[in-house]
Amino acid sequence: MKDILLRNTDHILSWLKEHDILVVDRGFRDSIGVMKALGLEAIMPSFLDGRRQFSAEEANESRCITKIRWVVEAANRRLKQFKYFANTIQNSSLVYLESDMSIACALNNHYQPPMTRSKLEDEEIGAQIMQLRQQKNKIQLLLEENNLIRRFSLWEIINHTEIIDGFPIMTQ
Repeated sequence: MKDILLRNTDHILSWLKEHDILVVDRGFRDSIGVMKALGLEAIMPSFLDGRRQFSAEEANESRCITKIRWVVEAANRRLKQFKYFANTIQNSSLVYLESDMSIACALNNHYQPPMTRSKLEDEEIGAQIMQLRQQKNKIQLLLEENNLIRRFSLWEIINHTEIIDGFPIMTQ
């Protein structure tokens, strides 16, 4: 993507305006700097960067981005149902790639149901996502309020004779 933007391959920059938002996955992280230099905003799911888990805000943001990207992944999945696109395509076949892709997309468009529903339903789902995005992690809050977050567990030594009384005896 970085090279495509820098070389303006197929006049891609004519499709983009300053301040456009590009929703990308983590595979495009090396292109983020170029996108920003061109005045574009790129959003992608967060990285853990050595942490054990995301904050509630980061997790919600990543979920939102993933939900936005689902249509791209669904389209890729549909294309990979064709054996030709499910495997690595040899360099010698690249000259036919555009026409092969057009045929596969036409077949998908004709025989597969639309990936989106009504615009009203899409807007309702979008509003629900935006509302849920603001939600706090209730379990995290409960653990913090009751001081239950510990790095190390406190183990208690117990005597087996105290718990064995009343335990049923196995018979044949």
